[in-house]
Amino acid sequence: MIALLRSGQRIWTRFDTRGVAAVEFAIVAPVLFALVLGMLAWGQFFMAEIAVSAAAQEGARASVAGLTATERSSLALTAVNSVMTNYSPFLAISGVTATAAPAGTGAPASALFSVTVTYSLGSMSTTLVAVPTAFPTSTVTVSISTGGY
Repeated sequence: MIALLRSGQRIWTRFDTRGVAAVEFAIVAPVLFALVLGMLAWGQFFMAEIAVSAAAQEGARASVAGLTATERSSLALTAVNSVMTNYSPFLAISGVTATAAPAGTGAPASALFSVTVTYSLGSMSTTLVAVPTAFPTSTVTVSISTGGY
């Protein structure tokens, strides 16, 4: 309860609640901001995983149009670079490694063509996590039938 003096000055009592919201916010804000930044960082890693998977799938799909292994490799790598370039504001293209080659030798295995895309998650251009840590590497391999049935 606040008592008023004749001159209009306030006398503070133990029931005064001014400034309580600011103190509560100061206690809760660091936890809240850590949770929000954690969600953003997790979303960025998840986006990188999706980008690598989409690039490998698109590369495998594009390789079907080729007639030789060299042409298939060229088409696949062009498609992978195109997909990863579309993610370039968020992912550094320098962290992408792509390979495309027939899946093996022999009659059954030569009918498959594999595209492997590897991306180092530590090379993301907008990394929100400023903690020095060893980031994992995302690798996706997609094999597709080249036809020839």
